[in-house]
Amino acid sequence: MNSADRLAIDAQRWPRIARIPEGKLLGRRAQLSEKSFERLCERYGIALGGESGVRMHIADSTFYARVAEGDWLGLGEAFLAGEWSSEELPNLLSLLLDSGLEVGPEGSFARGLRRLTRPRSLSDGSDDGGELPTSLLQLFAGDLIFGGSGLFASGVRTTSREEIPNNGKGAGRSGIPAKWAVDVTYVDAPRNVVRADLPAAQLRCIDHLLDMARVRAGDRVAEWPSAGGEIALRAAERGAGADVITVSDDHTESVMQRASEAGLSGAVRVEQVGRSIPSPREFTSDYEAVINVERLETFGEAGMVRWLRSAERILVERGTIVAQLAIATEKFDEAAHRSVELIRAYVWPQLNFVTMEQFRRVVDRETGLRVAAEEYIPAHYATTLRLQRSVFAGNARVAAGIGYDRVFRRLWDYSLALLEALVESGRLTMVQVELIHAPRRGR
Repeated sequence: MNSADRLAIDAQRWPRIARIPEGKLLGRRAQLSEKSFERLCERYGIALGGESGVRMHIADSTFYARVAEGDWLGLGEAFLAGEWSSEELPNLLSLLLDSGLEVGPEGSFARGLRRLTRPRSLSDGSDDGGELPTSLLQLFAGDLIFGGSGLFASGVRTTSREEIPNNGKGAGRSGIPAKWAVDVTYVDAPRNVVRADLPAAQLRCIDHLLDMARVRAGDRVAEWPSAGGEIALRAAERGAGADVITVSDDHTESVMQRASEAGLSGAVRVEQVGRSIPSPREFTSDYEAVINVERLETFGEAGMVRWLRSAERILVERGTIVAQLAIATEKFDEAAHRSVELIRAYVWPQLNFVTMEQFRRVVDRETGLRVAAEEYIPAHYATTLRLQRSVFAGNARVAAGIGYDRVFRRLWDYSLALLEALVESGRLTMVQVELIHAPRRGR
C-alpha cells in the first residue's frame, strides 16, 4: 500500500482507518505478531503470497500493528484500509475463526495479557438497531430492496413436533404448561443456485413469512422495522392493510413511491417514528401480524426485550409475530464473538447473537408470548450472503457514484463475507420464528 492510497482515505470520516497505530512497545508487539501470524497461517493452510492454500495478500506491514493492537477489530480495520486482501475472503475468515486469531507471544500469561488489552467496542451505547439506507439495500440486495435471507426453491423441508421446556415463572404449576409443543422445521441446502435466482428467493421468503403469520384479506400487518417495504406490498396484494414502521425519511419516501407505482397507496401506510422501538402508545393500530426481518439481533439484549414486549402489546389476541433472525449455535465461541467487533464498531453498535435457548428463555420470562414454530434455513442464508456479495461487487461503480467510498465498500464486503464464514462454519444459523400469545393461567 503506498502513501497516496492512505492519503485517499477520508480521515474525518474514517479516523481510525486513516491513522497508523502507535503506542508504547507496539512496534515490538507488531514484530512478534508478524512471526506468530505466519506460524498461524502455515498451521491452518493460509498462503501468504504462495500458490497452495487459501491465499491472502498483505500489502502493508501496518497490518501487523493493527492486529497486535486490536485483534479482530484490527484485522477488519486493516482490510478497510486496504492493507490486506483475499480473493477467497469468506474461506479465509473461516480459517481465521478456526485459529482463534491468537497472534502474539506464546504462553498463558501472554494470552491473558492480550485479552485484557484488547480495545473495547466503539459502541455509542445506543440499543437502536437502525435501518439500512434503501440505496445500500439496492446495491447488495437488488431492485426488490429486501436485505434479508432468501428462500430458494430447491431446499427440501423436514418438520417434526417437539416438546420444548417452558422457561417461564411457575412452569408446570397452577395450570401453567411445563412444555410447549413447537413445530420445528429444517430446510435442506439449495442446489445449483445462480445470482439470477436471488429475486425469486427473496419473494419466496417474504411470502413464506406472510404464510407463517397467516396473513389474509382484511388483516392489519406491521413490517417493523422497515425491511424495505416489500413485505408490506406483498401483504397488501393479499388484501391486507399494511403499515411500514420506519425511522428514516429515506424509507418513508421509497416505500410511498413504490406503493404508489404498484397502485397500493390505499392499503400501505408508512408510520415514521423517532426511534426504532417506540412506545406502543405511538402506534395507531393493533395488528394481526407483526414481522421483523433480521433486526432483533441488532437491538442488543435489552432492546430485544423491549421490542418483543412492544410487539406483544400491539398484537391482537389471536395475532402472530414472525421474526427472522440470525442465531448463535453451540459452536459460537469467543473468536466468533470477537470477530464481529468491526460490525459493532461501524454498523450496529449493539449487535448481539443469542442462542435459540436464550431466545426462548427471553420470550418465556420477559413476555406473555410463546414460541409456536421454528424454521431453520442456514444454507439459504449463506447462499444469500454469497449472492449479495456478488451483486454488491457488480455495483461498485454505482456505489462510488452515489457516495459510498472505497472504505465503506470494503466494510460492507467484509461484513457480508464474515457473516457467510460464521454460517458456513456452523457458528451462526438463520431461524424464522413464529410467536403467539401464551395461554393464560387456567385457560
